[in-house]
Amino acid sequence: MMIQFYKNPVHHPNYKYTITPSGPELFAKPVQLQTKSGTITVSANFEDLFQANYIRIREGSSTLWGWIADVRSMGRENSWEVEYHVDPMRTYFSAIDWGKQYVVRDMTPTQLQDPLLGSTQHYLNYRSTKLIMNGSANEYKRVYVIVIRPSGEANTVRSSIIPTMPNGYVYFIREYDIRNPQNAGGITTFVEKIASSAPDPRLVSAYSVPYFDISKFDSVSTLSDYASWSDMIGAFGVDWKVIGRTTGKTLTSDDLVTTLSVAPQTLPTYYKRVPHQARIIVPGAGILPVSDYMMEYGFTFRRDMDFFTGACNYMLMRVGGDGAGPDGQSVRSSPISNLPIIGDPKDVYMTQNQNGLTTALLGDVAMI
Repeated sequence: MMIQFYKNPVHHPNYKYTITPSGPELFAKPVQLQTKSGTITVSANFEDLFQANYIRIREGSSTLWGWIADVRSMGRENSWEVEYHVDPMRTYFSAIDWGKQYVVRDMTPTQLQDPLLGSTQHYLNYRSTKLIMNGSANEYKRVYVIVIRPSGEANTVRSSIIPTMPNGYVYFIREYDIRNPQNAGGITTFVEKIASSAPDPRLVSAYSVPYFDISKFDSVSTLSDYASWSDMIGAFGVDWKVIGRTTGKTLTSDDLVTTLSVAPQTLPTYYKRVPHQARIIVPGAGILPVSDYMMEYGFTFRRDMDFFTGACNYMLMRVGGDGAGPDGQSVRSSPISNLPIIGDPKDVYMTQNQNGLTTALLGDVAMI
């Protein structure tokens, strides 16, 4: 086996193929010869070796080119152990048959300008699908929540039992369209009243949570005692619901779980032949990678919501193949903090600590 040391195999900035030998061609003995890296021993002049950073290894009609990674003395004069890493481009360049090459990165270009750089170049349109958890009719809806402390009157609305923790408050809820919340007249009236006058002392908090189905709850207009509350509460229209203690009318854990089934996908033939990754992007929460296994068998996209803060946990669930169950992938959206409306220190303290506790409980369940 013969080797030749070289110095400066690539000259900046010209990057020519011409390289400069350092010393004569020498006989060498392989210690560990590989086509990716290896070690050889050679008897060489230190000055020639000290200037070299490149090597050619020739055995018969085969030649390896590589970079010198390390040089170690073997304890004898002019006896060295040289470690190298193969330069694959120079080594195998002559063995490559060059022809017309084309890589399909997407089926169709968008023919649109790059939105970030403002250039005229086209950028590729990765195929995507919008998943709507609540159905297209409720895509832009949320639920507004008003928390009230019961007055203690004989026939007043009783306090509610909410998942994770019983509490002493009444919850009025109403869905609204985020594109035009002013159209939700009951919300507008409520906000105007608390802005223009001192809030009712029984009013604790108001906040907004992601959409969930509220159709099963009693309408405020069907209650015989709500009108005896302040004008502010009396202004609630027919669209407002109340979470009560009546069987079937209270909030349960199932009400806060929303699922979306994604049908099995027929993956294109070329899909698995190139690096790829399907992902679900959840605005405000994160990105969930979807495995080929779940794409082929179908899966369920599940959302668990914390009623007290609006925080949601999004999780992928298997439905086919080797059995249903969590896939181990989940992301969490940030909570929206409650803003207490009244100035009663006791109620503010109870509300804030209650929210912290229920968030933690739901968080533990979601993590499991």
